[in-house]
Amino acid sequence: MKEKELLFCRYYYILQNAKEAAIKAGYSRLIAEKTAQKLLVRQDIKECLDKMKSSFKKDQIFNLTITALKRIIFYRPNDVLVLALKSQELTEKQIENLDLFQISEIKKLKDGGFEFKFADRVKAIDSLISLIDKIDDDSDVNDFLKALTSTEENGEDFGNQI
Repeated sequence: MKEKELLFCRYYYILQNAKEAAIKAGYSRLIAEKTAQKLLVRQDIKECLDKMKSSFKKDQIFNLTITALKRIIFYRPNDVLVLALKSQELTEKQIENLDLFQISEIKKLKDGGFEFKFADRVKAIDSLISLIDKIDDDSDVNDFLKALTSTEENGEDFGNQI
């Protein structure tokens, strides 16, 4: 695949507009729409777009997982304490707004108190380290991210458009 065709794939993936992607990739404005339609039916272009989509999903899952692990590792138990100490005084809406993400289990005791089990921070740290190592080793994710950021050198910044 030629450089211009790869650029077309990147722009099309992000912009979801074939004509605009063709123009940004360097094809003539006069025949951009026709060129884009020809490119979109080619098997190698379809495969490239599918790979970008797959890699982006992997990257999103990694980012969500890392965010969740960070929340477990760095949580402050303020809302848990509010629930434990003032549960009788809280409205349903106030309880819904509490951040209890780090809680893995809540038991109401016979005496009216609560028992909380928190997510294991050490396991979360180990998992986060493993994921970071996996990202460093995953050439598909790295290739995709490099492909997206390489256009910054050409004066385009996709980071703010995704």
